[in-house]
This record gives sequence, C-alpha cells and structure tokens, in this order.
Amino acid sequence: MPARARLMPALVAGVLVVFGLVGGCAGGSGGTGSSDSTPPPVKRLSVKVADGEVSPNAARVEVANGTPIEITVTSDVADRLHVHGYDEEVAVEPDKPGTLEFVADEAGRFEIELHDGDRLVYQLVVLP
Repeated sequence: MPARARLMPALVAGVLVVFGLVGGCAGGSGGTGSSDSTPPPVKRLSVKVADGEVSPNAARVEVANGTPIEITVTSDVADRLHVHGYDEEVAVEPDKPGTLEFVADEAGRFEIELHDGDRLVYQLVVLP
C-alpha cells in the first residue's frame, strides 16, 4: 500500500477532530447548554378583596432569582398594592383589575401588601 493511502485515514480523522473542536466552540455557550439562558416562566399571582376580606392572606411564595412576576388585583374598594424592596406599586380601583409586573432579581424576602387596607397578601421569597 502506498504511503499516501496509509496517511489518508489519519488526515481525514485529523480534519474531523479540528472541525469538531471548532464547531463546539462556535456556539459561544461554553458547553453549558441552552437551559442556562432560558428565562424562568412568569409567576402569576392574584389578589382578591371583597367585603373587607383579602385572599390570600400572607401566603409565602418562593421563586428563583430572575423570575418575572405578574400580580393581578381585583377589589371592591380603592387601594394600592405595593412590593417592598422593589418599590413597585399599582393603584387598584373598585371592580377594575390592576396588574403589576416586575422581575424578581434581588434575593431576599419581600412583603407584598395592600397599603390603604394595611394588609399583607404575600411574602415573596427570591432565592439566590
């Protein structure tokens, strides 16, 4: 067998290795996969105020850091829903839902309350 024919499989294998390595680096993900870049799903919460009763009442909610939060409030009285630590707030009008959206991007425990009624509705725990 000529020397050239013996070298061909080694040459092909070398080319495949080089392209394989370059292809692995071209994605820019560092081999971590696409799941690291996928944002967490939106955490949807709701608050209902009717006849002086608030539901939920001080419920604890845990989310991962970076989770988008959406809180919808329906009430039979005017009030303000406020998220402490994030200084996010939405006005609530009687029988007209209000929605507050933000990203939970600070680790810790945060109270979510109705200000005028001075009622705690959620304890938001953002995990590191």
